[in-house]
Amino acid sequence: MIHLTRRELETLNFWATGFSDKKTAEAMCISVHTAKAHGFAVRMKLGAQTRTQAVVMGVQAGIINIDL
Repeated sequence: MIHLTRRELETLNFWATGFSDKKTAEAMCISVHTAKAHGFAVRMKLGAQTRTQAVVMGVQAGIINIDL
């Protein structure tokens, strides 16, 4: 099972809603640099090369849900 920290999970959920790194940082009250670091950790833990791929893999793994 893949373990994401609370902040990594928040980042993944913001990506799923289409947030940029800047918007994610603003929503989480952190720097853009820190948001990018969380995003990098998410991609590495999921084995994804892009944020889109990370979101898809997160949904497939049951880590996040997307309401269509």
